[in-house]
Amino acid sequence: MELSQSLTIGLLVPLAAIAIHWLARRWKLPKPPLRSTILGTALFLVFCRIDFSGQYRYLNASNELILSYVVIRYLNWLLIECCPRLGLFKPVPNIVRDLFFWLVFAVVFLVEIKIYGGLNLVGLLTTSAVLTVVFGLALQDPLKDFFAGIAIQVDPPFRKGDWIEVGEASGIVLEMNLMDTTIRRSDNSTITIPNTKVMADRIRIFVAGEPVGNSFSVSLDYQFPPGQAIQFLASLIQANPMVLRNPAPRIWIGSYDDFSIRYDIIAFQNEVSTVAKNTLRTELLSSIWYALEREGRSFPYPVMELSRWKPIQATNDPASLLKEDKIVHLKNSWLFKGLAGDQLDCLVENVRFVRFAPGEVFVRQGDEGSTLYQIIRGQVEVLVGTPGKPLKSVAVIGPDQILGEMSLLTGEPRAASLRAVDECLLLEVERRDLQPILNADPKLIEGLAELVADRRAGLEKLSTEEAETRERGILSMMRQLFA
Repeated sequence: MELSQSLTIGLLVPLAAIAIHWLARRWKLPKPPLRSTILGTALFLVFCRIDFSGQYRYLNASNELILSYVVIRYLNWLLIECCPRLGLFKPVPNIVRDLFFWLVFAVVFLVEIKIYGGLNLVGLLTTSAVLTVVFGLALQDPLKDFFAGIAIQVDPPFRKGDWIEVGEASGIVLEMNLMDTTIRRSDNSTITIPNTKVMADRIRIFVAGEPVGNSFSVSLDYQFPPGQAIQFLASLIQANPMVLRNPAPRIWIGSYDDFSIRYDIIAFQNEVSTVAKNTLRTELLSSIWYALEREGRSFPYPVMELSRWKPIQATNDPASLLKEDKIVHLKNSWLFKGLAGDQLDCLVENVRFVRFAPGEVFVRQGDEGSTLYQIIRGQVEVLVGTPGKPLKSVAVIGPDQILGEMSLLTGEPRAASLRAVDECLLLEVERRDLQPILNADPKLIEGLAELVADRRAGLEKLSTEEAETRERGILSMMRQLFA
């Protein structure tokens, strides 16, 4: 190439590069390779004045190689970067862009170094078997990272800004290169992980902007009923402003341990960093500690004593309720409020308090039953079903209501299923508990039959004649059952 032509090219190329850069900014296209173009032009002007000979004659290909480099860079920018921005096809990974450039330039380099420099590198590489083996062994690990980087770029399992955990390393993805992946840890340090390790290990990925689960466990003593404990923990967790409402926190019973019940908790938050998760966990555990202290409770710990251990009864434990409490509740019911004092004393000797967990079904429709229940605390849902159809909720009833009296007094199968809405405390009366009272006062059967018949007549809206017939039927079944 003549000197005048070289100088003309050396002047026109920078001007064209500046014009392209200006147009790219105006049309909001990706930045073209302006700096590398100007640097390449300067090197071009230097080499165009030198004529190499002898053992350095292959450097005569420098001018053509520089021009080819600039042209290929602009073709790569135009095809791989600009076309996706213009909507001609989908964006391609950076690895595809880099591979396209270097493969094309490698081919051009081999051709031009042979034509203009007289150096046949293809023959040299193919005839140097020993050199090939040496390079192959030396580049074994880098090549693994290289191809792993290609796989990550082509089908990325994560993106910049995501939080990932690879082995013991965790942090926000800053950069994904051909050879390695760089993440920023919670202590603001950066760590570089080879791509082979990223591909080989199991990766936990937290997508930026999505809720993150914060899991931990709390152990509470056995004197704290599970239903109440779950409600207690849920109210404290939901009160924290860092905890998201959607998705809502979740609490499970993890296990029954030697000295405590373990509750597994997962609360969701926006930030994924270790600092944010530890901060929320600290706030929640602190609030649980203070709330337990206000309730007169504490976290359980192993206790070994030489004397017999006496469990401390909670104030809401059914075992702590006295005989007088049973009498008060029985007097509040429509079925037993007419009993005399000695009859109540006889009845309360055998009746007992029982508890059921939220959602627990303790009576099933169609089963035989010999007990009735009086609600002391909580609510009970009444479910009725027909053959071939699911159960349907017909009522929710609360304290002092009687359930299951027909099965106890007449022996009829259960007319409905009963399910605890929340944790329920019930007073359970069995048929054998009533037997001594009815044996001592046979006329009491007529009074109970009348009460049950009147209540059924009101619920089923029976006429007077139908109510009397129903009462006689109930009385007959009671006399036969309690004979």
